[in-house]
Amino acid sequence: MSYLSKKNLERHYISVKEKDELINFLLQHFNLDLSEYSEASVRRRFTKILQDFKVKTASALIEKLLTLENGKDHFLSLFTVNVKGSFFLRKYQDINSSKA
Repeated sequence: MSYLSKKNLERHYISVKEKDELINFLLQHFNLDLSEYSEASVRRRFTKILQDFKVKTASALIEKLLTLENGKDHFLSLFTVNVKGSFFLRKYQDINSSKA
């Protein structure tokens, strides 16, 4: 079994510089503040989005997002983690029933 160190895994993720470029873009252009997310999580998700868009750099992704009519919504659909509807619905119902 092969062991991948954290350092080796880091090479597969978007760089910190490019992550910061995307974070700044998202805040300035889409009013999305991702500063509360863990750096590792954001970098993994950004890396996946780069692959989904078939681009290699943050600048290329930004260019694509700016050309899409619904760039913000498309980005959010790729960035957010989907949860099962029943879990979400149950939590939503629990919250609303406690307000009654």
